[in-house]
Amino acid sequence: MKIDYNTLKKTWPGAVFINFVENIEFDHVNIATIENETVSEEKHHLFFALSDTKPEVNGWYVKPFDRKSYFPKITFDKPHWSFVVNENIDISLINKSVRIIIVKSVTQATKDLLKYVLDLVKPKVCAVTGSVGKTTCAALIEQMLSLKYNCVRIFAKRISPPILCTAIINKIDLDTQFIVLEMALWRKDHIQVLARLLPPTIGVILNIKDVHIGVEGINNKEDILESKSQIAIGAIPIINIDDPLLLGKFKDDKNAVTFAMENTSADVFIDQIDVITNEVQINIKGFKIKFRPFLLTKLTLYQVLAACCVSITANVSLSDIASHISNLKPKENRLVKLKFNNYRILFDGERTLDARIDELAENLYHDATLIIYRFEENYPLDLNNFLSIFSKFTRVYILEDFTNREQLSFLELPSNTKFVKHSDLLVGIPEDSVIFFHYSVYYRTPELKDKNPLFLLEHLNR
Repeated sequence: MKIDYNTLKKTWPGAVFINFVENIEFDHVNIATIENETVSEEKHHLFFALSDTKPEVNGWYVKPFDRKSYFPKITFDKPHWSFVVNENIDISLINKSVRIIIVKSVTQATKDLLKYVLDLVKPKVCAVTGSVGKTTCAALIEQMLSLKYNCVRIFAKRISPPILCTAIINKIDLDTQFIVLEMALWRKDHIQVLARLLPPTIGVILNIKDVHIGVEGINNKEDILESKSQIAIGAIPIINIDDPLLLGKFKDDKNAVTFAMENTSADVFIDQIDVITNEVQINIKGFKIKFRPFLLTKLTLYQVLAACCVSITANVSLSDIASHISNLKPKENRLVKLKFNNYRILFDGERTLDARIDELAENLYHDATLIIYRFEENYPLDLNNFLSIFSKFTRVYILEDFTNREQLSFLELPSNTKFVKHSDLLVGIPEDSVIFFHYSVYYRTPELKDKNPLFLLEHLNR
């Protein structure tokens, strides 16, 4: 949305505006930098001098940043920008000709501007949380809602209040009807904070797993449940009732819309699965739809079920759901389908997290192989969990190299798991097996992220 000078005057009545002589319009509201988002610096930015020099306190960021300290230099480098600063900042070092807005609190100013935009547009909000699968679930929901609504999805690796404000203000406009986003838990109060900034109309809880235990304030799965349930306060809850904790929490909530694979009392559930044809039949309040999911794992099916729940809650027609459900697929590079000779390969280039790989292990293929090409270096792994995960696959091959050996050197591997040299990565794998190929942080490695991972399979014996 385009923000102009007159809007800011109304939104921040106590602010001091310096060097503003006309009602200028800003091309980009620059509250925080969003990873992988490119915005021309030649455009007219409204730059907010925020900082978080101790990110470990609140947990929103991995690294500290301090816009307050370097913004004076930017006033000379980018004199066409405008700057929002706290009243206690010394502005004697800045370019005297640039436009400056002095406010009591830059943090509060960002929240006030977000509120102005939300009050003006009045979009509905679907927020998604869960221990695993949030990103893809939000992407599927956006695809479904876009059949009926002008829908905007907010995506960032780690959504903080400044990033949330930046994304919403810049991405939505007066025609926006729905916002879809995920809300993650890096501290116990994070979802509560985000949900207060952007109150959900619909709150999806995909699952509750123990991956957050050890986070400050999170000691058990009940703490995780309580923290993630904040997303449903004042919203219509969309709940996975195969999860016993979620079932117990929301069983008496008359507004809840439920989904399940195993519980046929849910509003949306799986009727049948054909593991040979990979065809699934879904039951939406008695209306049955057959489709082939992009990936036949339990997590994928739960994500599709959740998207269907949101769709019927938002009055997307059943005929539209039936027509488009087979087209649902992730938007980000989490799993990439590859074809190598006659093998079906699902390439996983994300981090080596036991919870993620466990979700791949919970697949419904009649034969499934896990190839681990590279474990993540210098990252603590719950190796006992991996032993359990490995046993769920038909077979597990681990590339014989120093890093992988070092990670697993103290474990007795299950009988279906072995180290193999590179040339033998496909030896003994039947062609009808679905292969999950894991190379940790592939897409975060600069020299690899733009290369087709098929090059890893060159010169293999079969």
